[in-house]
Amino acid sequence: VRDVHARLEPFVFFYIDGASSIDSEDDKWHLYALLVKSSSGQPSLVGFTTVYQLYGYPDSRRYRICQTMVLPPHQRKGYGTRMVEGVHKMAKEESAKDVSLEDPTDTLKAIRDGCELKAALQCERLAAAARAAAA
Repeated sequence: VRDVHARLEPFVFFYIDGASSIDSEDDKWHLYALLVKSSSGQPSLVGFTTVYQLYGYPDSRRYRICQTMVLPPHQRKGYGTRMVEGVHKMAKEESAKDVSLEDPTDTLKAIRDGCELKAALQCERLAAAARAAAA
């Protein structure tokens, strides 16, 4: 993972304004890469996200999405949303308290809001309240 991130990190500095390096020796950092099959059938990198695992009182954990990047040819195709949803799914499976964003861009805030709205609407009580308010 460290080697992969070392190869991806220059993209972070080039495409993300104000990006900072991560400590590759800290095992609380996780890297999630999104690959798709290219036209030749080979895997092709679309984007990646780095997530830091935080302590969650009393015996849980929290996750912070720190760097999320979709390479320019793949932007506006829903891949950023898939990555954020994937982190949320992993956090739920691991009974994490929450998932937060570190210094998000406006685009990442919109993705987060959409993911949280989608999750909220899957909760029957909230969905019923939303339907009642819309009626």
